[in-house]
Order: sequence, then C-alpha cells, then structure tokens
Amino acid sequence: APIPQQRPVLVHDGTGAQLSWARLKADSLRLARSLQALTGPPPAFAPNPKRPLEPIHAPRTTVLMHIPNGMVWPLVALGTVAANLTVCPISTYLSPRELAYILAKARPQLLFTTVGAEGEVPLRKALQLLLDSPPSDLGQVKADEIRAWATELARDWDQAKAARLLGLTPRQIGYALKKYNVEVKRL
Repeated sequence: APIPQQRPVLVHDGTGAQLSWARLKADSLRLARSLQALTGPPPAFAPNPKRPLEPIHAPRTTVLMHIPNGMVWPLVALGTVAANLTVCPISTYLSPRELAYILAKARPQLLFTTVGAEGEVPLRKALQLLLDSPPSDLGQVKADEIRAWATELARDWDQAKAARLLGLTPRQIGYALKKYNVEVKRL
C-alpha cells in the first residue's frame, strides 16, 4: 500500500516537529531540481576506456554533506539522490586534517554545511590545509587538480560569504567583480 501523503515520516526527537511524506517528497524534489540546475545534466554512466579503473562518479556530480543529524539531513540526501548526484556524507566530528583528506579525494561540486564552529569553521581550516600544504598526489587524483579545485572553492566560498553580508546573491557579486575587473583574494 502507498504511504499516506500526510503521514509523518520524520519526527525530531528534541522538539517533536514532524515532516510528512508529502512535504519530504516535495521539498527533496525541489532541491533536486535546484541541484540539477547548478550541476547541469548528469553524465552518462559509461566507464572511460582510457582509464578503466576510474570510478564512474565524477567530482562535478559529488555533493558533500557536512551537516549534523536532524530533519534537514534526509531531505538533502534524498534530493541529492533524486538529482542523480553522488552523496558524500561526512561526520561533523572529523578534524580539519581528516576533512582535508576527504575534500582532496572527493573534490565535491557542492558542499552542504552549517554556519559556525560545527560546520563552516572546520571546513575552512581543511581548505586552508589543502592550499598551504606541499603538493602531493592522492592515488588517481593529481596534486595540481587538488590545488586548482581548492583555489576555486575558496574563491566561490568567499564570494558567497560576501554576498550574504551585503544582502546580494552570489551571482550579483560575481557580475560586479567581472564588470569592474576586480581580482579576487581570499577574505
């Protein structure tokens, strides 16, 4: 039998807040559409004949979830899967060095985290470790690929932070930087 649309499927243990099946489904599909708009169409699932040992997923389809367990976690996970993207859930209890290793290996296109000491701060420290450390290859991932990815993430992250502080969208910030030929330095 199908799940009744208004049946609670998630209940927060601390507050008792409930999320119905209909709401979870609608919100996760809305997130999936947004993720697809950001990442583009999913790549074909065909191995590269020149690199047969390369995994099928690509960094441009990886979504890293660095968020604590709670009501939003299943919504992000289901939305990511519905967008045909690779979910990379990681614990918020990892050290910056452990996070740096995961970031270098996964090189996610998108990151979900929380603001503050539990989320953004350790990820920023991990990113800084990648930018400051001597180049080294991690298996099939070359050091120059890791450094290029980390540099781009730092730039995009700083533009997003600037946009939040100014009450603008990251797109508006990017347009202004391009229009006035402003070189981006890390904040």
